[in-house]
Amino acid sequence: MRRFPSFAALVAFDAVARRGSFTAAAEDLGRTQSAVSHQVKRLEALFGTQLIDRRHPEIELTPEGATLAAELVPLLARLSRIGAQRHPQRPPRTLRIGVGSALSSLWLARRIPELLGRLETFDVELLETSGDEAPLPEAIDATIHWVSAAKVQASPTQRILFREDVFPVCHPSLIDRRAPQSLGDLARLGLLHKQTSVNYDGGPEWSWATWFRVFAEQASFAGEALARCARFTNIGTVLAAAMEGAGVALGRSLLVHDAIGDGRLVRPLSSSYTIPSSKVHVCLWHPEPANAEAVAAVVDWLTEASRRTVEDIGSTPRDPVGAANAVLAE
Repeated sequence: MRRFPSFAALVAFDAVARRGSFTAAAEDLGRTQSAVSHQVKRLEALFGTQLIDRRHPEIELTPEGATLAAELVPLLARLSRIGAQRHPQRPPRTLRIGVGSALSSLWLARRIPELLGRLETFDVELLETSGDEAPLPEAIDATIHWVSAAKVQASPTQRILFREDVFPVCHPSLIDRRAPQSLGDLARLGLLHKQTSVNYDGGPEWSWATWFRVFAEQASFAGEALARCARFTNIGTVLAAAMEGAGVALGRSLLVHDAIGDGRLVRPLSSSYTIPSSKVHVCLWHPEPANAEAVAAVVDWLTEASRRTVEDIGSTPRDPVGAANAVLAE
């Protein structure tokens, strides 16, 4: 008699493979970490082989695990589509794109007419996401994720779009009388900070303390300035405060491009004060999407539009795949 793996075990393994950790997989599935680990061990016992190498801080798939993970992607996608076909919830000519709130409002919104021109007969619906939902919801045709470059893997259902630079920005009124020459000068103008938490994986480039350390500016007042800086939980709010003259923020090149072009923000220091983001934006879509041509058009347009923006702002043009590989090698 043939023995088949349980569906719950397959789903648990798929979640761990996609998220790169048992903790993140458990959060996605609404289960405890031990329950997810138990399901994966049951799967390994059934197949008689190790699927996950647990010797490292971040789990790694064994060759057998990588093969199984790749085979599960189209299988689970087909099962998900069966349910969606039985319960249709949207008009047939609407393309739904998931995107983070900051990227949507500060960069994508202005370019919607250009995107619509590429899609012709499709309407576009933008759905706000946190940037790291997994798996890709069936209701969304494509989404932009902001993920660690070290976790990017080659896949036929995703494309690396761009990697941004991070640099200080502020309202031009803050530097009308005297142009700052160092981070110490900026600290006197007031620092705006994206709040980080223990589990935040946005990268060290978002900490003002990192900037003082990287550029060897251990000014005597730095500790006090960093302690007194205003903190926000959303990068969009940080940049909105900077546009109102509330202080100096660390901005991402795509998010601040339009504001710099309009004169709402400026770079108060030279371009040497720049740190590449440790995360990259990738576009994900479903295997065998229902609106394949439209999804392909969106992905191509996002690639072109983001590249034009980064080059226009004066950042050093870089191949996004090469940028991700450079981070992987660090």
